[in-house]
Amino acid sequence: MLGGMRTYSSLDLRERALAAVDRRGMARKEAVGVFGVSLATLKRWLKRREQAGSAPKRRPGMRRRVGATSEERRALRRQLEENPEAPPEEHRGPWERGCGVRVSVATR
Repeated sequence: MLGGMRTYSSLDLRERALAAVDRRGMARKEAVGVFGVSLATLKRWLKRREQAGSAPKRRPGMRRRVGATSEERRALRRQLEENPEAPPEEHRGPWERGCGVRVSVATR
């Protein structure tokens, strides 16, 4: 720990901040300082919990399409081992033909 401060996971931080406001009656402005979150974030957490319960919202982003299953990971490993010197763009075609999933060069 740096400087005696505890680090929290995002879920742990959310739960502790909400508990401080709810159970201990901590003022929102005080909780913001104690937990190092913005007032807007604390208000969003409170509102989301009111609307949907305590579960955090799923983070946005694209669904993983390559290597999501153990079978795909084995196929990808095999393709990379068979062509170790090939740049990423040369792996796109064989992967698309073999697995039917179109990928970009940026896919890692």
